[in-house]
Amino acid sequence: MYAYESDKERPWRYRWIAFQGPEAERWLAAAGVDALHPIVRGGSEDTLRAIRAVDGAFAKKSWTADWEAEGWLRLAFAAWAKANRPAGPAAGAEPRSLAAVEADRAARWLQAQQSDPSVTIARMAAELGYHRTHLTKLFKRETGMTPVAYLQQLRIERAGSLLAEPLSVEEVALSVGYSDPLYFSKSFKKLTGQTPSAYRRQVRSGV
Repeated sequence: MYAYESDKERPWRYRWIAFQGPEAERWLAAAGVDALHPIVRGGSEDTLRAIRAVDGAFAKKSWTADWEAEGWLRLAFAAWAKANRPAGPAAGAEPRSLAAVEADRAARWLQAQQSDPSVTIARMAAELGYHRTHLTKLFKRETGMTPVAYLQQLRIERAGSLLAEPLSVEEVALSVGYSDPLYFSKSFKKLTGQTPSAYRRQVRSGV
């Protein structure tokens, strides 16, 4: 049994805004909200100011309240999206879901760590703030492969480049994160259909 309560000196404050319409889903996606991530951090002072203005517009009870509130809500989402995704989508592109952004983040992490033989998916998940199982499912859904398969692909592609250099197979294996040259050779053949030595001979022959 767990219990939670707000800080006595700085208690929680809630504001609820209900909205719907054909643009609702696009607004949420732009701000990084989707079914897997229904809660994201509030962003900036501009976001808070706009949300308060929505409340203020309705408090006036004027005949223009709906228009004013909608305008401020749009500004709130603009500030929220800018705070959560400073770079924004490419010109003319649809906003990407937070799941896609996080999958890219995981892919970049694996690219940076691919030469480390001690790297694990559990470590990646911990550093990125996710449970391993959740991140694995998210990554596979967005990329079509598991993080383990992606890491192996990165390593083997890098190994293919290194085999053109004057390095031993053992040195190539260590350079791409394999501490066991035999396991490296098996992994390389599984993905390329050739052993590292056969691949090297082919590259050197120019075939």
